[in-house]
Amino acid sequence: MFERSLDEAGVTFRSIEFSSGTSLQRCLQRGLGVTICPEIAVSQELRKGSLKLLETKDIVSETPVVMIWHIDKWCSALLQLFINLVTETIR
Repeated sequence: MFERSLDEAGVTFRSIEFSSGTSLQRCLQRGLGVTICPEIAVSQELRKGSLKLLETKDIVSETPVVMIWHIDKWCSALLQLFINLVTETIR
């Protein structure tokens, strides 16, 4: 549903799925993208301040989800566009 909404908005992206939460966290901490995942999966990193959270309000899910990216990494124009699109869509 989320990927379809991005596609309909004309946002191109490369989707990667991880079977390991640790692998996902390492990629995020290295600034390799953004994710939508259960907040509990990255709660420790959020407490440490190594990742940033954007709460979602209008995305229907049985599990609460958040969008997260590295707090100190430079964002490309495309990544910033993606973050802005998601922010505008869910608020």
